[in-house]
Amino acid sequence: EDVEACCTAVPGRMDWAPDAGPDEGVERIFTDRPIMTQVLPRDKLVGVLHQHILSNYQGKIELLYQKEVTPLDFDYNDGSSVLLNVADCQTEFLRDIPSNVGAQNLASESLCDVETTETITTKMLIAADGT
Repeated sequence: EDVEACCTAVPGRMDWAPDAGPDEGVERIFTDRPIMTQVLPRDKLVGVLHQHILSNYQGKIELLYQKEVTPLDFDYNDGSSVLLNVADCQTEFLRDIPSNVGAQNLASESLCDVETTETITTKMLIAADGT
C-alpha cells in the first residue's frame, strides 16, 4: 500500500536492447491488459521502503548504508544462510539515508576499508548498487 500510493499508472513501458543508447528505447503500449503497470523513480522507492521498514519492522530488519558487501558462500549452513564480508565505505557525499541517495555525484569515488571487514550471515539479503 505504501509503495502503490507513490506510483503512477502507465499503459506501457520502454525497452532498451543491452547495447542501445538512451534515445534508442522502444515504446510498448498495452491496450489489452486488465491492470496498468505501476512505476516510480528508484530514489522514491528507496525512501518509501525505508519508511515502511522503520514503521512496521523495527528491530526485525536491519538497514545498512555505505557498505561494500562481498558474498563468500551462498550455500552456507547447508543452504539456509549466506556468508558475507561487509566493509565500511565513505564517499565525498552523504548517502547514509534514503533522502541523500540521489545526491551523489557519479564521478565521485567511494573509499572502502577492505582491510577491516566483518563476516556475517543472513537468511535474506537485498542489496543495491547506488549508482
